[in-house]
Amino acid sequence: MTTLTLQLELPDNCKLSEQEAKTALVLKLYEFSKLTADKGAEILEITKQEFIKMIETVCNLTPADIQRDYEMVCKFTQHLKKTPVQKRDQNSVVS
Repeated sequence: MTTLTLQLELPDNCKLSEQEAKTALVLKLYEFSKLTADKGAEILEITKQEFIKMIETVCNLTPADIQRDYEMVCKFTQHLKKTPVQKRDQNSVVS
């Protein structure tokens, strides 16, 4: 896993703990389809069920939305297994 360290200055009236900021970032990354529920739960050190409940509450996603997203990821994963991504020639240049 890649590690990214961020330092962010927030205004004094924005009282967030480090955990609250981390949670907000992980939820947004999930919302933008950059993280799975499993990985989000792992990063926040909570169960997947707790993470899904958090998603439902904070992101206004219903269980049906989450199920639809899960099914879409499964289909995409199956597609990748059938059609592997071709490696690019190291000497090729992208214009």
